[in-house]
Amino acid sequence: VVTGQNLSGPDPAAADTFFCRITGEAAGDDFGWSVAGPGDLTGDGKPDIIVGPPSLLGFLAGARERGELRATPERLISAAEVLEPQDRARLESVFQAPVHQIYQCTEGLLAVSCAAGSLHIQEDMAAIQFEPAGTVIPIATEDVERATPIVTDLWRKTQPIIRYRLDDVLQLQTTPCRCGSGFRVIKTIEGRSDDVCYFVTRGGDLRPF
Repeated sequence: VVTGQNLSGPDPAAADTFFCRITGEAAGDDFGWSVAGPGDLTGDGKPDIIVGPPSLLGFLAGARERGELRATPERLISAAEVLEPQDRARLESVFQAPVHQIYQCTEGLLAVSCAAGSLHIQEDMAAIQFEPAGTVIPIATEDVERATPIVTDLWRKTQPIIRYRLDDVLQLQTTPCRCGSGFRVIKTIEGRSDDVCYFVTRGGDLRPF
């Protein structure tokens, strides 16, 4: 597979490539012979950064454990799903690289990990109000505030997003990050709180949908 920056494959500007060509070295190849693009920062044809949902990163970790994947990224970035502590620990152990996060949705880029690994709210890109989602949780020596974000995107010009309430439940760290940034820190993304419909089965039980 050749995408993005072309290092050793066919000319991406050629009329028959459309900037993407699938070419295997041998019959049955799944990934082709060259992968290059935004994740390849050093230009050696190997990914330096891998971005994906934790479930997909977990599949890659399994391939790495079986010796089927030789990539040695310097950083993994988790997005689109909740990153559970056990999944983070496994990924960091298998790849020997830090795992950072991006918290993003259609309504805007909400938070990005800093160099210290804390997930900072991008307060220069989105104005976020917080609706309490429960009592303050004491964790070790610090307090964590549970809240649901209400988002106003500051960059949209065509379709404004103003005070849009997400159904996510966040744990907000009340102490500043050691990186020195004044942006608030999301300690944990717990998941999503939403309505669940129940239907009565023929046997009289309730089944969630």
